[in-house]
Amino acid sequence: MFDFFKKRNKTEERSTLATVAEILGIRTNSVQGNDALRLVPVYSCIRYLSDAVGMTNLSLYKKDKEDNRSQNFTHPLAKWISEPQSNTTTINWFQSIMGQLSGFGNAYAVIVRNNDYTVKETIFIPSMNVSHQITINGELSYTITLNNKTFNLFAEDVLHFKGLSLDGKVGISPIAYHRSTLERSSSESAFGKNFYDNASNVGGVVTHPAKLNKETLKLLKEAISSEYGGVGNSGKTMILSEGMTYNRIEMISPTDANYVASKQMSDNDIANIFRVPVTLLNNTEASTYANVENLNVYFQMYSLNPYYKTIEQELKMKLISKSSRDFFFEYDTDSLMNSTSTQKMERLDKGIKGSIFSPNEARKRLNLNPIEGMDDILIPLNLVPLSKYDDVMMGNNTMTPNNAGQDKKEENEEDRSSYSSLEKKFNNLSTQLGRLQKEVQK
Repeated sequence: MFDFFKKRNKTEERSTLATVAEILGIRTNSVQGNDALRLVPVYSCIRYLSDAVGMTNLSLYKKDKEDNRSQNFTHPLAKWISEPQSNTTTINWFQSIMGQLSGFGNAYAVIVRNNDYTVKETIFIPSMNVSHQITINGELSYTITLNNKTFNLFAEDVLHFKGLSLDGKVGISPIAYHRSTLERSSSESAFGKNFYDNASNVGGVVTHPAKLNKETLKLLKEAISSEYGGVGNSGKTMILSEGMTYNRIEMISPTDANYVASKQMSDNDIANIFRVPVTLLNNTEASTYANVENLNVYFQMYSLNPYYKTIEQELKMKLISKSSRDFFFEYDTDSLMNSTSTQKMERLDKGIKGSIFSPNEARKRLNLNPIEGMDDILIPLNLVPLSKYDDVMMGNNTMTPNNAGQDKKEENEEDRSSYSSLEKKFNNLSTQLGRLQKEVQK
């Protein structure tokens, strides 16, 4: 199954092998690895980032000698975009990559090539199965462990997407570096769970007049817990017998324990760690109708764009050969921006009137079929090129529609005046000719 891994024999001195646990800073007595995903804010942040990148359209482009770009559909990598790994959709593959990259700072995929060195597929590998070695030359190689088998690969055979790095080789793990914050959030979640699991409005001390043995005490405790303990039994009236008395103890509420404020602070800290607007975590205190759009722009610019660039550049460096550097990958970031139908139509209308794209290109953005004769770029008739500005101001320009109409109007008036003048001259000559004819006849 794993024949795509190629073992390499290369005699070099290597530094001490760094395990995944060392890279991520994982310890067994703390919030670690996938355990952090059990925290709702952490899961939400990683899920938002993963879904956003997975849903954004990725395309392959080519630049010509004049630096004009066009989308390419014939290159083998265009097919790779639609199915980066066998039996895996694009969105699922990039969700897996982003889950590792945003959570642990590193994401990996092994590049499988055909005999002609073209890319066949890229197989996602979990970060926990990858370790790094830095050679004496400062190069990075990878050791992958799967099914108790170990494979050594060079950098050109592995897609390595990394986040913020302190050494330029390996990305740091947000989960590991902010372990204390996540542990605090975990403790708060545990406190809330225990509070409501054990909640009972009759919290206090039950006193029995007789001395009870261990068995009787156990039965009494179980009876009280089952009858009055838990959220479902909250508010019940306690009924005692055999001379037992109950002394109430004032409980500390979550509000008094500053649980609510502390929980909100932890959510804000986690949102800051992953650079996700806190409003996405259903914290609406800091949001208004007016600034929601700005928060979406913030999410696009500062949360997603760094990941877009990281993925684009790694794909170009590892998947596109040096002889084909005129090809490049690029995300269509506009495809993720949600807007109302009115806003979308306004943008398209401005794009057509501003000669940015043709009507058929606008129809394509609305998933509509093209119309014959609508492929030309439209130019506003009341605009003049800068090079013709002086001619227009001096009245010498005959290219602009307004001047052309005015000139045509003036020409028509001159023509009518000339015709009228000729008509008068003709009438005068006709009158004189008539007089001459009468004199000759006499």
